[in-house]
Amino acid sequence: MGAAVLVHWGSLVIALGPGDYVECVDARPHGHYLIAPLQAGQVYIVRSVIAPDEKFPAGGIRLEGVPMPVSPRNIEAGWAPRRFRPVYRPKASLIESLLAPAPSAPVRVGSRR
Repeated sequence: MGAAVLVHWGSLVIALGPGDYVECVDARPHGHYLIAPLQAGQVYIVRSVIAPDEKFPAGGIRLEGVPMPVSPRNIEAGWAPRRFRPVYRPKASLIESLLAPAPSAPVRVGSRR
């Protein structure tokens, strides 16, 4: 299992990894297992990624709350990254800093010359 998998969106290449939010854009049943737990338009959180290899050159992602079948070799299946659109979610620390109360006294930024 790798730390990130690359997703191609037009001319953009975006790395997806655990904790990232993605929106389902292709909810067709899983090709190998014929299961369809996904819903188009639903936002999911990436639980883990599957590193690309010869059999799956795009790699794969596993989603929180969406268990997948396990192969006879004890490997959990994943979804093709192309089925999802990355969703920007700011880090919690950024939100906290933006919600912090303003200083009571003016704050000087930069220096005068």
